[in-house]
Amino acid sequence: MTMKPYPVIVNDDDTLWANLFSFEVGPDGHIYLAIAEYESDIWVMDLEW
Repeated sequence: MTMKPYPVIVNDDDTLWANLFSFEVGPDGHIYLAIAEYESDIWVMDLEW
């Protein structure tokens, strides 16, 4: 039995990213992806001369 490929991931939030290179296939046949939300850290430095 041959199945046609179909999309399984739809990302409608640009702040969430799925790491497609890190996934696991569960015992039930589902594919599990890690989802990350990237944020920047702001650091302030006080320089004294």
